[in-house]
Order: sequence, then structure tokens, then C-alpha cells
Amino acid sequence: MGTQPLVIDSIKPNDTTISDSTDAVKVTLEVETSAGHKEGESICYYSDTGNENDYIKFFETQSFEHKQDLFLTEGNYDYFIKCTDFGGNSDYETINFDVETDTSSPQVDRKSVV
Repeated sequence: MGTQPLVIDSIKPNDTTISDSTDAVKVTLEVETSAGHKEGESICYYSDTGNENDYIKFFETQSFEHKQDLFLTEGNYDYFIKCTDFGGNSDYETINFDVETDTSSPQVDRKSVV
């Protein structure tokens, strides 16, 4: 029985900057899928290389909504996302985002009052 192609409807974060005051910043990859087999029910994977053997299954997946927490250091990131349903349909997206950290202590500036 044929099915419609699987569609990645939304993906976060993308084209944004995530900031925190820790060395390792929590970034949550979030994907929503539709169409395909069982109206978008699928399994999603992520990779930082895009090589087929490097994809890692999302921790929360096998649904229409998929989530994966990553703890990343400061830098620029590109991730390749692949979702595949049980009818064999797949969709691919590439996302990019920046991670910034500010671990410096606050500075106190005292000025004399005359």
C-alpha cells in the first residue's frame, strides 16, 4: 500500500543563537513530522557529519514530535536531521545555530559620590 511522502514540518533551533552561563549549554533539537505512513509517525535521527553511518536516533521519537537534548560548548553547529516512517518514506533537513557562553563573574563598578 502506497503512502504520501513524509514531511518535516518544523525543526528547532535553526538560524538562531542559544546562550547560557555554563560551559556546556543545553540545546534541545525539536522536530515535527506529518504525512507519510500513519500521518507522520516516524523515527528521527541526527548527525553532525551527514554520513549515513553517523546518524544517532533521537531519545524521544517514534511519534509526530521528536526531541533530543544535547549539551554543547560554545561554537557554531550544523546538524543533519533524518526522519523515516514505517512505510520507508524519509525526509532530510539541515539546521545550523550558534552556542554562546558567558561564564565570567559580574563586575562591580563603584563610583564615589561627592
